[in-house]
Amino acid sequence: MISNSKIAETIAQITTISGIQHVPTDVITDVINLANAFPNDFDFDSAADNVIRSIIQIKRNPHIGGLLRDNYMGYRSFHYQSKRVNKHPADMRTIYRYREDNGVIYLHGFGHCHNPDSVYKRFQGR
Repeated sequence: MISNSKIAETIAQITTISGIQHVPTDVITDVINLANAFPNDFDFDSAADNVIRSIIQIKRNPHIGGLLRDNYMGYRSFHYQSKRVNKHPADMRTIYRYREDNGVIYLHGFGHCHNPDSVYKRFQGR
């Protein structure tokens, strides 16, 4: 089980990335879900580092994520691995919206694509 201090530290790391707009309660929920999906320290640390890395990559290149369709028009999803190991599936997602008119990136969700539930399902309610 992941400690509360490690969860708080991860939340702080994500919410202090400059140039990204977010809803604090959504970040908290997503980090808690990350801790549930990756309940041991090593896997959680790897997944959390890769979430942070994904946000930084998105900040550098806002068009890196694929465009979403249907009810998600205007949003993008960036796919990546929870573990940086050869042949590990891209099991993580970061969902965001990039506004060309003001250059702002709005973070809408991140986490494992299926565990403990779909990051897309959580995103629908935001």
